[in-house]
Amino acid sequence: MQFFQFDSSHSPRIISTLALAACMSFSFTACLADLRPEALQSRSGPTDSEQARAILNAGAAAQTIGDTSRASWLASPGIRVRMTDEWFGLADVLVNKWPENPQHIDFQFLPGRDAGVMNFLRPDGAPTGVSWGIHEWNAWKRASPEAPADYTADGVIKFSLPTVQYFLEMAMRLPDSGIADFAGTTEVDGVPLNVAYVTWNSYGANSKTDQYVAYYQKDNGRLHHVEFTVRDQMPFITAAAYYTDYRAVQGYYVPFTIDITDVGDPTSVVHRYRIQEVQLNYELKRAGYAPDARRAPGTK
Repeated sequence: MQFFQFDSSHSPRIISTLALAACMSFSFTACLADLRPEALQSRSGPTDSEQARAILNAGAAAQTIGDTSRASWLASPGIRVRMTDEWFGLADVLVNKWPENPQHIDFQFLPGRDAGVMNFLRPDGAPTGVSWGIHEWNAWKRASPEAPADYTADGVIKFSLPTVQYFLEMAMRLPDSGIADFAGTTEVDGVPLNVAYVTWNSYGANSKTDQYVAYYQKDNGRLHHVEFTVRDQMPFITAAAYYTDYRAVQGYYVPFTIDITDVGDPTSVVHRYRIQEVQLNYELKRAGYAPDARRAPGTK
């Protein structure tokens, strides 16, 4: 996902354009965003990984009901989500890569594995016949159900499908981070929150992997929002995702609305996921997401 975030006291459109110009005047490395909270900026490594891991694992557990667990979510044969992704303002013109806006989607994926198929729908829910898919970092698209799968190097598919899936699974995926540190507590709109910083490869910012600052509600442990970088797009891009409207579905609590915004400003919605239906333990057959099952693995 491609997002711009800068001082929310100014116009995000103007500031993002100026920042992009400034980065192009120097090097992109010099514009590398570092999302670590201020208290962590002076550290060379985590000082309380145990507390951070406890928060992350509790966040995943908070989305389960009864006998279900994070392990049972990840072991599911598939998950099917009917949803709408709507973009707003200039972001729709400059960033949105979907065929339509709002885009109605039937997304079927293997939990935790960046593999699945996305079928595009009409507003009435009928299929358009257009599908995008990914498996083992092979991207493909199909113009109609009768057409053969067209494998492509199109970076839009390789980026979009795993990104949407990650945001849908965020609380279940963050415990797999390579590096985690406790970042204290805070309060947003009267809601007390525990904060965990997670990343990979190096404690500070690096150009290869993303950083996340995850905020979990103290009262129920659920993910409230997460701030993140988008290294695959630009080194300076940051944004936030706010998770609301949790509903019980087949033994799990699922957020039915996810707002993507500027960091620190939940009202500055860039685009919004609205979920209409979720099916857990959906039988996603390999032929559904990997038309050429013998194809050699691709690269990210």
